[in-house]
Amino acid sequence: MLRRLFCLLLALPLPAQKVALSLDDAPFLRPSPRLAAPAQHQAMLAALKARKVQAILFANGVNGGDTAEGKAILRAWGEAGHLLANHSYSHWDLNREEVTLAAYEADALRGEALLRELPGFTWMEMRNGSVGSTMSNSAQYTAPGAVTPAPTLVL
Repeated sequence: MLRRLFCLLLALPLPAQKVALSLDDAPFLRPSPRLAAPAQHQAMLAALKARKVQAILFANGVNGGDTAEGKAILRAWGEAGHLLANHSYSHWDLNREEVTLAAYEADALRGEALLRELPGFTWMEMRNGSVGSTMSNSAQYTAPGAVTPAPTLVL
């Protein structure tokens, strides 16, 4: 009896849930076994459009954001209604001692400069490191007007 009740509950319609879809380290220009990078992005954009899904891409320079091909791909995402956010230029490991706050500030601004004029650009993502790392001290870095600060959720 309890099993039947549980199955009945699973069959009931539930209210829609919201899920955030984010793509990290864009524009990721490496080809897959089946598709070159531009075709991968066209396929993803077509699939998202067909399902009326909006995504956010966290872009950086080292993964092609500083190339003509990468900028064209990021522009296509923005023009399709998706959001673009700064994931820094170099995507450093912020737990490394040699990554200073000053170096990270410069790298974050360099990353934002790649994206600022593209359609869909939104707030800057603040990456977090462990306690004592560069970004755990990032409150010092949100100088007024330097960059647009971001709400962050670290899971």
